[in-house]
Amino acid sequence: MNSAATLAQSILDSIGYEGHIPAKDGDYIGADGHLHCGVCHEGKEYVLPNGRVVPSTCRCQRMARIRQEIETENARNMQYIDEVSRHNLLYSAKLRGATFDMAEQREDGAAAFDTARKYVRAFEAICNSEDDLRGLLLYGPVGTGKSFLAGCIGNALKAKGVPVLYVNVVTLTGLDFDEQREVIAHMGGARLLVLDDLGAERGTGFKVETIYNVLDRRVNDMLPLIVTTNATPQEMRNDANMGYRRVWERVGQLCRPVRMDGESWRRRKTMEAMKRLKEG
Repeated sequence: MNSAATLAQSILDSIGYEGHIPAKDGDYIGADGHLHCGVCHEGKEYVLPNGRVVPSTCRCQRMARIRQEIETENARNMQYIDEVSRHNLLYSAKLRGATFDMAEQREDGAAAFDTARKYVRAFEAICNSEDDLRGLLLYGPVGTGKSFLAGCIGNALKAKGVPVLYVNVVTLTGLDFDEQREVIAHMGGARLLVLDDLGAERGTGFKVETIYNVLDRRVNDMLPLIVTTNATPQEMRNDANMGYRRVWERVGQLCRPVRMDGESWRRRKTMEAMKRLKEG
C-alpha cells in the first residue's frame, strides 16, 4: 500500500469514538449495546465498519432542528411582512389590543370563540396536516365581532412568533396598482393570512380576479387563511357574479365555516353609550 493510501486508511480508522459517544443526562445503553436517548429512546450512535461509533440524530434532535428552522423562517418572514405593516390591521388602533382575555364574552358567541381558541392551540398541527381545510370562515350579520375575533386569533399567533398579515379586502382592492402588488407579494411570507370583509369590495372584474388569485395561491401553497364576511352560505352559493362564485368556491376549499350569531355588538354598544349620555 502506498503512502497516500496508508494515510487515507489511517484517517478513516481514526474517525469516530472508541466505545460510545458522549452521553447526556438520561441517555442509556440499550439492549443492542448502543447509546439511546433518554427521552425519545431512539439510538444516538452509528457503528462504522472500523468498529468506532459516530453520532446519529435521534427524534428529539431532529425535532429540535425542525423547530429551529421554523423559528428562523418565521423571524425572517416577520421582518418581510413588517415592510407593509401600514396595511396590517393587527397594528391598527382597533385591533392591536384584540385578545381573547380582553374580548367581551357573550353566550351567543361562545361557540365561535371556543373554535378560535382551539384553532390557535392546534395551529402548528393544522399547518402540518394533510387536511386542505386549514382556515376558518367567520360569517354572520354586521357587528357580531367577526373582525375582532379574527384579530384575537392573529394576535395570539403573532405573539407565538407566527408571521400574520391581516388585510381589509376593500382597502386592498382600492390601492393603486404598485402598492397593491407590494402587499400581495408580501402575503407569501404570512403563515396566516386574514382577509377581512370579503364580498364588500364589489366592483370591477379586476378586483374579483385579484382576490381570486390571492386565494388560489393560498390553496396551491397549502397555507392557512381566515376570512370574515357578512355573506351567508346561501348568498355565497347563489352569487349572481360568476367570478365571485369562483372566489367562494376557493374559500370553501380552505376554510371551515364558523357562524357568528347574536345581536350586533356594535349596535348594542352604541345604544348603551346613548343610554349613559341620557342618564348623565
